[in-house]
Amino acid sequence: MSVKYSEIFSEYDITEWGIRFGDEAEAVIMDTLGTAEESMEVRTVTKNKRNMPWKTRTKATGAGEVKITAHIREDVYDQMFGMYVDGYKDGVTAYGTLSVHEQFCMTEKVEDEDGNVKLKAYPCCTVKEGISRKVETNAEEIAEVELTVSVDPDSTGIGMYQLIIQEDTDEKMKQDWMKKFDSSLVAATEPASEDEATDPVEGGE
Repeated sequence: MSVKYSEIFSEYDITEWGIRFGDEAEAVIMDTLGTAEESMEVRTVTKNKRNMPWKTRTKATGAGEVKITAHIREDVYDQMFGMYVDGYKDGVTAYGTLSVHEQFCMTEKVEDEDGNVKLKAYPCCTVKEGISRKVETNAEEIAEVELTVSVDPDSTGIGMYQLIIQEDTDEKMKQDWMKKFDSSLVAATEPASEDEATDPVEGGE
């Protein structure tokens, strides 16, 4: 596999981010993400020889976490924390023993200092910690919400995807990444083999 983008890409500005829960048709897109600090996990195996380190191999696990600060839509925040529970009147949300943090896909549109665009996706996310908010009366700046998002690998073992947009980037990926991302969107499609192309229809002569 060749990587065509050969310039330095310094992640500078997050212009959009998206949250999509479960099988919902499209993600909610927001432009209010202040910071995103990504940390992916690895596993290192050491091979010793004569009781001395001889060889090490490091492999990604697909898991990790992203620490974010942002202003978040109230309905999205409530769903992240499983605050929609049955048994209450309309408009009431609650957080307690019935709340299960819901899994979601998080996408980001990131630009470098020259306006080049990178798309990122974390398909299997959950909020790692409980609700933690701070209110300061008459503050001059409205505080952002801080969240630690746990990243798990998807069914293919991948926890994070990224794509730097170039002239020949697939149009469907560019259009669907932020709102409809899943692993099938980025999977390479293999052309039919010659044998498959020339096989006769079953039952034909």
